Amino acid sequence: MLRILSVLFLLAAAGALFHDISAGGEFAFSPLGDLWFQLHKESLIGLQSGLENRVSLDAFAAIEPVLYLPAAPLLGGIGLALFVVRSLLRVRAANRAAARI
Repeated sequence: MLRILSVLFLLAAAGALFHDISAGGEFAFSPLGDLWFQLHKESLIGLQSGLENRVSLDAFAAIEPVLYLPAAPLLGGIGLALFVVRSLLRVRAANRAAARI
């Protein structure tokens, strides 16, 4: 499951990087919120209204700074982190299996 998630995040990072490169003009990373708004603005608006209506008025304000972070490095970092966690869990499981022998 972690492998699938890490691959999906890495593919999303590659897609965001491709979007940034093909945008033309001077290269700059697109913020996550802008990219999300271009892809599916209804879900972003739904997240905001859902958090404000069901959790707290300040809940969306707490995660809003994440939407200003550059999309490609953020998604790539999450993908790499999930890959490292998966690798560490496999090593831990192998060590436990070896200790039982």
